[in-house]
Amino acid sequence: TLIERSFDEMGIIYTKVVKTEDFANIQGVPVYKIHGSLGDPATYTFSEQDYLDFALKKPLFVSKLEQIFSESTFVFVGYSLSDPDLL
Repeated sequence: TLIERSFDEMGIIYTKVVKTEDFANIQGVPVYKIHGSLGDPATYTFSEQDYLDFALKKPLFVSKLEQIFSESTFVFVGYSLSDPDLL
């Protein structure tokens, strides 16, 4: 929640994007939470199998992220670019 707390302190408007339906309501800066969001255990993604399940259950979410990654500048926090799940 570091990014959200920082944005709150600075008065920056943002939207947490954790689920596919969150894309329809983005206001301000989107904060994409690919591993899920604290306080919502159903969204947690830890293992390789979790990633595979995520991709199969939420193809629209994955497609949208691929589009964003190809068109925008972004910052990954807590990831390695050599992470096979990120690739």
